[in-house]
Amino acid sequence: MKIATCHRLSIVLVSILLSSSSFAQICIETNMAQNIGNSVSGHNNVGQAFTASCAGDITSVTVWFNVDPNTGTNLNDRVLHIRDGVLCTSPILHTETIPIGSLAAGANVFILSTPVPINMGEANSFEITDVGQTPDAAYGVSHNFVGLYLGGDAWFSCNPLASYDLTFEVTSWTIGS
Repeated sequence: MKIATCHRLSIVLVSILLSSSSFAQICIETNMAQNIGNSVSGHNNVGQAFTASCAGDITSVTVWFNVDPNTGTNLNDRVLHIRDGVLCTSPILHTETIPIGSLAAGANVFILSTPVPINMGEANSFEITDVGQTPDAAYGVSHNFVGLYLGGDAWFSCNPLASYDLTFEVTSWTIGS
């Protein structure tokens, strides 16, 4: 598993908050059980809609790549968007740049530089593209055809595909007292 960015301060802060009679709840929206899927090729973006099972802050998104994206024809840095809605035209809540050299085949964990608040039952999505949305920006991202994740569907080049899902995990935290 490769971690694109790391913010150890966030982990220390969670530890301090939890030690002061607080509680934490972690929610994970996932389709990682299907990590051996097909590889995306030729699309300028891919995305996955998900429905939050609890309120909290998205802290990371994990995307499975079947093949090393560094071996594709598009070697631009990638962009991760968190969107407020299920379509590639939904408003962008957050953007992270992902250096192409930090990606590898397997699970790629993208720790957000700023957590993104979400509400329970709310439908959001994430998108993988590059700055110019050039062909093969989504090269190597794993997907499957069986639609096992019930909280949303995938899209390829902005076309919703009801029976497709990416291989992913979205992690959010709720901290309270």
